[in-house]
Amino acid sequence: MNKVLLTACVCALTVSIALPAFAEKEPVDPDRKVDSELARVHGKFKRGAINLVSFPLEIPKQTKLVVDEGKNVPHKLVLIVPGVLKGVGYGIVRGVSGLWDLATFNVNYPKDSQPLLKPDYVWEGMDSD
Repeated sequence: MNKVLLTACVCALTVSIALPAFAEKEPVDPDRKVDSELARVHGKFKRGAINLVSFPLEIPKQTKLVVDEGKNVPHKLVLIVPGVLKGVGYGIVRGVSGLWDLATFNVNYPKDSQPLLKPDYVWEGMDSD
């Protein structure tokens, strides 16, 4: 009889402990939207990390864009140097933007964590010819 009573008590204790796990999720502070805050922080951190890693890709991207813009130039090879220089400049800006996002990912600045550089990522805005 003692084993049955002990088993019943253990089962009741287990069920009573497990019940809060099935409770509805309530925000700690109803005025503060925790989920949107977490999404904002995660998005800003992700954008900063990706930009910090991918900033060298600005060099081939800008070189391609400069060469494609020079339609009337007979020798497109002369456009490579300005394209590389433009890519280095944009790459530095993208790297600094990534560092800024990583350093301030938990701060809501600029408003709504808008990126310092548009487009958000290096591969956005490229034409797929």
